[in-house]
Amino acid sequence: MTARAGWAVAGIVAVGLLAGAVELVVDDSYRDAALALLAGLLAGAVGVLTVSLAPAADPRGLVLGGVFAFQGC
Repeated sequence: MTARAGWAVAGIVAVGLLAGAVELVVDDSYRDAALALLAGLLAGAVGVLTVSLAPAADPRGLVLGGVFAFQGC
């Protein structure tokens, strides 16, 4: 694993753990904390993917992706 990939994984795990910890402190529910951990891990992974794809993004892809993202809401 390269250093960049290691930092990406560490960032994803940190976002997930922080989301789970905040939910556990606020709600005192392990089930909700586990779901927040999962959501945090997914959000961190999407963030890393977004940053990695940003240099190759073009306006047509952003508009088309925005349309599909809006339809999914």
